[in-house]
Amino acid sequence: MNNQSKNSDKLLSSQNVVVLLLVLCSYIILFWGHTFTEINWGLDQIKYLPGSLFIIWIVVSIISIVLLLVNIRKHFISDLLADFLWGNKKLWGRWLFVFFGMALFFCFRFEAHLYGESYIRIANFAQKSHPIFRWYEFGGTFIPYIFYQIITLLGVGKVAASIWAYQLLSIISGGIFLFFSIKISDLLYEDYHDKITSLFLIMLSGLIMMFFGMVENYPVLLTLVVIFIYLAALARKSSAKKYLYYLWTIVFIGMIIDFQSVTFVPPLLFVTMKLFMKREKTGHLSGLVAALCSILLAVIILYISAAKDLALENMILLLDGKSPEAYYSLFSRVHLADIFNLTFLFVPLFPVFIYAVFLGFKNLRKNDLFITMLLMVLAQIIYLWIIDPKNGMIRDIPQYSFLLFGFVILGIYSLLKIRSKINLSQSLVMGLCPAALILMLPGLILHLSPSKTEESINKYLRYNETKYRSGLIALRDYHFEAGNIDKTNYYDQLVDKKDPAALQSRLVGDLYAHGRYSESFDYANQLVERYPYNYLYRIQRANLLKHYKKLDEAKAELDTALILSPYSVEPYHFLSEFYREQRLEQKCIDVLNKAVSFAPDNTIILIDLTGYYYRTKLYDKADSLAKAVTDIDSLVPHAYMYQGLIADNRKQFDRAMELYSKFIELNDRLPEVPIIRKRMNEIYLLQRDKNPSN
Repeated sequence: MNNQSKNSDKLLSSQNVVVLLLVLCSYIILFWGHTFTEINWGLDQIKYLPGSLFIIWIVVSIISIVLLLVNIRKHFISDLLADFLWGNKKLWGRWLFVFFGMALFFCFRFEAHLYGESYIRIANFAQKSHPIFRWYEFGGTFIPYIFYQIITLLGVGKVAASIWAYQLLSIISGGIFLFFSIKISDLLYEDYHDKITSLFLIMLSGLIMMFFGMVENYPVLLTLVVIFIYLAALARKSSAKKYLYYLWTIVFIGMIIDFQSVTFVPPLLFVTMKLFMKREKTGHLSGLVAALCSILLAVIILYISAAKDLALENMILLLDGKSPEAYYSLFSRVHLADIFNLTFLFVPLFPVFIYAVFLGFKNLRKNDLFITMLLMVLAQIIYLWIIDPKNGMIRDIPQYSFLLFGFVILGIYSLLKIRSKINLSQSLVMGLCPAALILMLPGLILHLSPSKTEESINKYLRYNETKYRSGLIALRDYHFEAGNIDKTNYYDQLVDKKDPAALQSRLVGDLYAHGRYSESFDYANQLVERYPYNYLYRIQRANLLKHYKKLDEAKAELDTALILSPYSVEPYHFLSEFYREQRLEQKCIDVLNKAVSFAPDNTIILIDLTGYYYRTKLYDKADSLAKAVTDIDSLVPHAYMYQGLIADNRKQFDRAMELYSKFIELNDRLPEVPIIRKRMNEIYLLQRDKNPSN
């Protein structure tokens, strides 16, 4: 009786009550969050649950809340799991656990790839002979590309192989993630209840969705976080410098995979100073100063560089909003609401974790691992805060997953390490696991269901017109890949109808085509002013500037377009045209060679290159290249024009006439058509004079 009374008193202690209230806050946010604010894409998951599932969710939620209030002394499930994962049966128990997790990821993998740049990544493999590997995510693209090459050797289609390549990376990353989550829980905690709580709280955050076949580069980064903290814990425990070398190796590998891994550097500087300084206090202080200064210096350098680099400025948020989203800035209400939605989607128990970290800061300040993780989280949160979600944060959630995962582990570590110090009920802490599962499940169901995801994104786009284009294109690509032709056409038509900038851009082209240059120029200026980071609108303005003989300004616009989109062929095409018109042939070929290096089978660039060879009288090269273009696409008219010109130059008039006719047949509105027709007439008269009898 006395024991029960003590347990009851413990459960009603102030710290337990605070944790209970914070958990209830998470339930309230999920249940009524969509009514609190207009920006609720991360709070409205239960709205998408079917009626029967919604009722089940309500019932199970009530049960989980009741369980938080019940002080259970013995957990038979905990005992069983502890034996399998950390006891005598751990050798095969862990592998069985990992295998079961990977099987779950595989069976319920994503069917629609509507987040991040999924369909762009699929097209990068499936539609290009030489995929683009951007420097800041080289490894993250190269690893799935290896899988892609292996899968295509098995006879799988290119699109399917691309999807499978990324999904395999995601699922395998999930398996490694589970394995090291078990290891890290074993290393950090003595009590097996804490080990189990740690493992399940790590697993049951919304971040787990990254391992359900997410077609993105980021799932592997979450695995690096677990490995990094595991090695940092080993370094703290043994003080062996070999772990320091392992940590720097992880950072190096992470930087190759994705530049976001730079957030490992500040905590690693702290660990390095601690291990190399002989005096503990000196090492602690030096490490803190080095880590904090590195974060501050990185932010300063970033913003100074962004002031001179429009492409970099495009990737980050500023104190003032950038056009066309003047309302969206570093500390704007909309951005803060987005971060709140993102955090709740991925970490529904974040109020509890924030409270735990706050208490941890008071009680664990001398704990080196706590400080290491805190520095990592600080760097990651700053990075997260600065990134500009170009597709809208609802669709860019993959790129934020890595940046929030450190916070999850820090929150769990703080909670479990201060539990005994603040008299927190172990039963209550373990009860957070089912609560985490129940709070996370609606979001997981929503994002793994194509129809619900489509509904959610469409709802978001209705209030975010600047995100129309990328969102609608992703929806179009999903339905095209799924074979839904009607839906594909529907979204394809909406791309231009719903995007006001696309309509105005088309108007610029139409006015120019009808000789209304002044009006066209006014609209082009408006487009560039409102959408300064869109390279296509700068190209349009550059062409109009050329018309008005403002060549220096036109060149500057084309250079800017190239900076904004260095892997798109259009800036190279129009810049090569500019150099051609200025008779700067060497600069022209230099630009074209750069384009060919990443787009070797792009017919626009190959035709430009053919034109260069023709102008420089390298007729054999020009003829060979023109034939190569027709092999790639037999409907490219200029390929036949150049072949005709070369045949004409070689006095092969019959062949020239045949090729000229094909050129005109494919497109009789091209500007070269009148000249070619005139030449055809000359050839006809020449042949008639030579053969008067015919």
